[in-house]
Amino acid sequence: MFKKFKKYSTGKKIRVIVLLLVLAGALGFVVYQFVKPDPLPEYEIITVEKGSINQTYTATGTVESTDSGVYTILDGTEVISLNVKVGDKVKKGTQLATFDTSGLASRLNEVKDEYDEAKSRYNSAVSSSNESSKNLKETNSEINRVEKEIASLEKEIKVLRESEKQAVTEATEPEKDVKYEGDAYNPDQIEELKKQILDNGGTQEQIDAVISALNGAEAAAEAENPTPEELAEMLKNTSAGKSLELLQLQTQLTSLKTQQSYFEMQSGDTVAKAFKAIADMKEKEYEDLKKAVDALDKGWFAEGEGIVTKVNITQGTVYTSDKKEGAAGFDFTEILNMVAAGQGDITSLLSQLGSSSADSIGIQVDYYDSFIASFNVGKYDLLSLKVGQEAKITSLDSEYEGVVEYVSATATENTGLDISSITSSLTGGSSSSSSALAKVRIINPDEKIIIGFDVDIAVNIDKVDNVVVLPVEALRFENGKKYVFVFNEKTGQVEKREVQLGRSEDTKYEIASGLETGEKVVKNPLSSLTDGAEISAKG
Repeated sequence: MFKKFKKYSTGKKIRVIVLLLVLAGALGFVVYQFVKPDPLPEYEIITVEKGSINQTYTATGTVESTDSGVYTILDGTEVISLNVKVGDKVKKGTQLATFDTSGLASRLNEVKDEYDEAKSRYNSAVSSSNESSKNLKETNSEINRVEKEIASLEKEIKVLRESEKQAVTEATEPEKDVKYEGDAYNPDQIEELKKQILDNGGTQEQIDAVISALNGAEAAAEAENPTPEELAEMLKNTSAGKSLELLQLQTQLTSLKTQQSYFEMQSGDTVAKAFKAIADMKEKEYEDLKKAVDALDKGWFAEGEGIVTKVNITQGTVYTSDKKEGAAGFDFTEILNMVAAGQGDITSLLSQLGSSSADSIGIQVDYYDSFIASFNVGKYDLLSLKVGQEAKITSLDSEYEGVVEYVSATATENTGLDISSITSSLTGGSSSSSSALAKVRIINPDEKIIIGFDVDIAVNIDKVDNVVVLPVEALRFENGKKYVFVFNEKTGQVEKREVQLGRSEDTKYEIASGLETGEKVVKNPLSSLTDGAEISAKG
């Protein structure tokens, strides 16, 4: 009985002890929760290093093609096969179409005949130049003689008119007004004389002078009784008679000068040059037409990798354009004759000899290696763009290499608002809507680069290497100043330090001063973090 009681007492004691230990632990935990320190804020720490900064200019541009394979087709060409359609991507050497050019033979022969005729006319013009030079020399000599006679005659007429004026005044006094009643000159003869004067370019004043001279001569002849031949001879020595002689000489001079102009044209190189220009024009037309026919005979093949943007032909049909062949309403031989005769303006005549080659675009392939993106640049960014700068082009989530190949030196006025002008006005810049054109060549484009669509452009305008850089997440901006929190690994505390920034990239800045490489900096510091605070470093 005593043994049972002892066993029961030992077990009970053990349970009491365990219970007391549990209660003490719980009490200790509760007390610890009240007196334990707050946990330190935990931050990611980064090490300051040197690196590169690439500054970029971003814009939106429109895709264009600066080089295309334009395949021209001639009227009368039969399309045997057509192997592409608009939108097809082709590689260099891809066959585009084949043709039958038998219908172009007569047209080719016609142009060749016109070239041969123009060339023959040119050779004839050159060979006749010597003869025209001889005629010109003789004509110039005759012109010189006539001009001297005219000058001498004009002086003689002036003297005679003064003399006759005095004689007429005396003859018209009442006692001296004697009218010749003879029949040497009847009214019909007087009218014929008037007509002769007018036909030679004479004036009414000259007619009156001739009649006055006749009257004076007839009156003077009353006593002498001269014959009609003698009266005519007397008239020749009057101012009126000399005026008729002067008119005849002037008419002769006009005719000689017309001949002079003609011989000058023939003896010089004016006509020859005109025929040479026509011959050259027709030769080029023939060569171009023959080249086009030869190209059609061989068929069309893509000269580079690109995309088909135009197809204006149909398989199994003879092509006919809406263009008029040649210059309408002119005869080629007639034009050559007009040139030979010096009729009309040479330039105007040549303009009528337009090419008779009515060719049109049959297929057009825009080559990928000539794709560019054009965009407008404001005046504050224009100076930072240079030809040769590298660029990134983004389209439909794909990225392509590029290079700046053109920056305009002049600005144009924009017709409406754009993002650049709106941003400029919001940031206090100039609100001018003027901009300059820039172009970036797209390297190795594919079907995701579509002509006429927009692409995003980022141009590398500046790059510096081996400078202290820091991600933007490590910076805090307060009241126009920039700060970082430098971490002290020994004390676990941070130092709030002002820094000066240099160039920037999308995700990082150049630290111009305030930090050294190797220092530790807090990333993404919260607004609650203060100078001297103790933190816990992650990792």
